Amino acid sequence: MRLSRPSESPLPARTRASWPAWLALAGVGAVAAALVLLSITLRGHADDRRIVMERLTAMEVLAAGQNTLVWRAMTQLMADDQMAFARTRGQEQLRRRELLRHFERLHELETSGERWNARLGYAAQPQLLAALGERTDRFLGGVQSSLSQMHLSRTRMRERLDHWDMNYGYFTDTLGTVRSRNEKIALASAAIANRVTAAAALIALLTCGLFAASLAQVRARRTQELQSERLRSVAASESRFRELVQNSSDLILVLEADGGVRYATPSAAILQSSGVQLPATVSMAAGATSGKPPGDARVMIDDLIGLSAQQLVAQGRSEIRVDDRDGQGRTYEIQASDLTAHPDIHGIVLNGRDVTQAKALQDRLLHQALHDPLTGLPNRRSFTTSFDAMTDEQRQPLRAVHRPGWFQTGQ
Repeated sequence: MRLSRPSESPLPARTRASWPAWLALAGVGAVAAALVLLSITLRGHADDRRIVMERLTAMEVLAAGQNTLVWRAMTQLMADDQMAFARTRGQEQLRRRELLRHFERLHELETSGERWNARLGYAAQPQLLAALGERTDRFLGGVQSSLSQMHLSRTRMRERLDHWDMNYGYFTDTLGTVRSRNEKIALASAAIANRVTAAAALIALLTCGLFAASLAQVRARRTQELQSERLRSVAASESRFRELVQNSSDLILVLEADGGVRYATPSAAILQSSGVQLPATVSMAAGATSGKPPGDARVMIDDLIGLSAQQLVAQGRSEIRVDDRDGQGRTYEIQASDLTAHPDIHGIVLNGRDVTQAKALQDRLLHQALHDPLTGLPNRRSFTTSFDAMTDEQRQPLRAVHRPGWFQTGQ
């Protein structure tokens, strides 16, 4: 009688490395990062164009202030207020320097933004900035010249003022042209930055999707590897258990609920001495849930040991005596466990242990305790034990013959 080995389950093949997916993920992430950087740069360029427009507005305000100072100075001279005229000239110098500082900063911003202006489709126009510088100098020079020639005749002063008004008009026209150009560049830069940001957001979503897919793939591969490892561990554990069971001297039987033998270890061959042939059985793993052993012949447990499955379960622990192949009687202690509700067993498990030597030792010790070691006759303890086990009717004849209390313990 041998346990049939369960069919080996093929281990799932290890999936190939997913380095192309990770490489694609890294590439998409790099593109998204580049688009974000481009969007930040474009927005910075748009902000610089707005700063240019703020500088142009400040220059226009200062130029209007200069215009006001000229007319105020002429009024002060006509009123012969020399002190007020001197203060006005001082204010003109301060505003002149401030307007020149704004132009220098404007020149720096325009020069640094020429590359991005060209990328946005606006070619560099150095002549426009040069014209603005020239007309700024003419306007400021005209203001200074007008204030210096305030003491001339009124006719010469009006001519000078007419010439100065023309420089102021040229200056404001050039400011308007530069402002209009930078406003268009700022709007174009902001619009492209918005489109780049939207593209970066879409690519970021794609990156997240690829990352999630890669993680899912890694998780699935790891789960498959763990499953393979678990199957290998289970196979090794089953192999060890099978060898232990096959070579165990104890009896292990699995019964159906009605007492039919479904599985028996090789050591259970001793039960065949009764003339009943055990059927070919299947393994614990495969046959525990099969319901019935293969074939039509079924062996009942009561045919083997004289006790039904219900009696074994009710007693829990039972002793049976069988004759081995040499004709010598052997005593087995049977422990019955009802595992019909177990999902992997669905049966009654019997574990039998050979207690022949233990029973013999127990009987020898009991004989020594109740018999004289020299004569082998029963001693007083044996007689007292036998007497205590008698009923009153059995004791009555002994009491009539012997003295009362003669058989009491200790006399």
